[in-house]
Amino acid sequence: ADQADLSTYLLQPTELETVQAAYRDVMHRQARDLMARSAWTDALLLWQHLHQRKLVSQQLYLDAARCFQRLGQAPDAARVLSEAIETFAKSGTAEFFEQAGDMALEIQTEPAETLAERAYQRAIDTLRDTVSGPETSAGNDLGNKTP
Repeated sequence: ADQADLSTYLLQPTELETVQAAYRDVMHRQARDLMARSAWTDALLLWQHLHQRKLVSQQLYLDAARCFQRLGQAPDAARVLSEAIETFAKSGTAEFFEQAGDMALEIQTEPAETLAERAYQRAIDTLRDTVSGPETSAGNDLGNKTP
């Protein structure tokens, strides 16, 4: 009866989110350990495992792109960065978008430069929303706000 009660408890939505986040964090630490040992392909396998289960985070996306870069797979790195920017378009932090932009610039292709511009614009928009709130910054340029 205790095992059934525990299973029922852990499958409640709030508890399930906690368990999933803990699992994601443990797997991410393992991927980071693999990256520290330059085991880029193995780290990507863990990322793909989490991605398939929709357990990714902003930092996991950046780490996956870094792995692809280290493996010399620039188009895949750009694809992952693009997906990351889209996935976290509304919830991403300015720091995340800035890091994504920096990584895109490292790829040194025209599409990656366009991606970097998109990421930097999202960083600016996010910072603007943080300072002035989304309702006051929508449609206004930073320097052209009316009193």
